[in-house]
Amino acid sequence: MLAATFIYKFIHEQGQQMTLLAIVLVLVLELYFRISPSYRNFRWFVRFRRWLQRQFPAQFEGLGGVLFICALVPLVLVILLALPSGFGGQVGYLFVSALVLWYCLGPEDLRSVLNPYIAALERADRQSAWEHANTIIDADAGEDAPSMARKISEWIFTNINSRYIAVLFWFVLLGPAACLFYRLVVMHHDMVQREPQHAHKEPVGQLLMLLNWLPARLTALVFALVGDFMRGYSVLHPYWRDGAASIEQMLLKTGLGALGFNDELSADPLEENIQALALAERALILIVVLIALLSLFGALL
Repeated sequence: MLAATFIYKFIHEQGQQMTLLAIVLVLVLELYFRISPSYRNFRWFVRFRRWLQRQFPAQFEGLGGVLFICALVPLVLVILLALPSGFGGQVGYLFVSALVLWYCLGPEDLRSVLNPYIAALERADRQSAWEHANTIIDADAGEDAPSMARKISEWIFTNINSRYIAVLFWFVLLGPAACLFYRLVVMHHDMVQREPQHAHKEPVGQLLMLLNWLPARLTALVFALVGDFMRGYSVLHPYWRDGAASIEQMLLKTGLGALGFNDELSADPLEENIQALALAERALILIVVLIALLSLFGALL
């Protein structure tokens, strides 16, 4: 109990001092160095979860198994970060925090992923647009452009949360181990979805919904703040206390509301997707600004 209290206190004390610096370092890496997203691969986690399943089959079932897989490495990270002290410990904490945060983001920004699809729409090449969209979403061969664009909009709003805002949220709240835990849960969830009979399909989905409950609502609120607030918030309001609500539908409907769209498919699919991407990027910028202000305000107290 004392050890857990010490680790919790350490995370908060060090995190409050280093959060802004770590985020600034990561933004510099993202904006100016353009490091290849291939360095953010999680192939080690794929092998790691298979090894755990073979070595500890009895511990692999249910929610306990999900936590066993996803929390083991973050727990080791917490312990390692809690060991050093003094100035060297703070520098080490800053370096590791920035590295972990950078590693957990993305792996590739949404605009880079969508550029080929958008370019195909701009030149009215429907076949090429469908081929690019099919690498991002599950697009049906006979699907019309408005339906495909709506799925892309949902992907944009969902992924700006899971790739960036939720990672930043857990990093700010509980430190680098928490954002790594969130990323591993997302990875495990995505892998389990491709294995229909996997025992973790339900528990990892419930855990991810729990981890996304507050960040996703924060993301949706920021959509409203950077768009049409009255329309966006009126859509978001019924979701506030609905714990069973679909995260994807909440983000999609709030984002569309903030853009002035309704549930009907857009007559201009390209314009919908361009506006959805711009809204998501504005939301991310506002989140970073809010984190910076809160960090500076905390440092002055």
